[in-house]
Amino acid sequence: KQSKRRRKVRARLAKAHAKIHNCRQTYLHQQSSALVKKYDLIAFEDLNIKGMSQGRLSKHIYDAAWGELLGQIVYKAENAGKHAIAVNPHGTSQICSGCKKLVPKTLSARQHDCPHCGLSLPRDVNSAREILDRARAIIHGAVVSPGRHNVAQRRKRAVGNLVLNES
Repeated sequence: KQSKRRRKVRARLAKAHAKIHNCRQTYLHQQSSALVKKYDLIAFEDLNIKGMSQGRLSKHIYDAAWGELLGQIVYKAENAGKHAIAVNPHGTSQICSGCKKLVPKTLSARQHDCPHCGLSLPRDVNSAREILDRARAIIHGAVVSPGRHNVAQRRKRAVGNLVLNES
């Protein structure tokens, strides 16, 4: 275990891992900078990444570095005086972004077709619109300073604004 050859192999392996880490960090910094430069408001779901990484998709979640990307977006938005807001993810794929009514669907359903207002969109586009609407409600519903927001306050405001929008 303490041989010279083993130390050389460990050093090469560590160098390869460091290179992958640096490439990933560079990519994440480039993407987060581009998003913050392009948009004044970035809305995302406040997902439990640690909890999600316990299951089958853990390797893919860690490989994509979701938490790192979101952290970089939040701090860069804070420094740029822009908004990066996490919203409550509950029901974002089930609520119609047009009429705000619940339209239940299975995970395999990739198209959102609302029987109430007739809106027909890909499921992911409908969810993205709902997330953006919730973030706008947080901003317009309360005085919110740009940048990092307290997660508990975000959740309270998001839930409170959803209740107001639904009634």
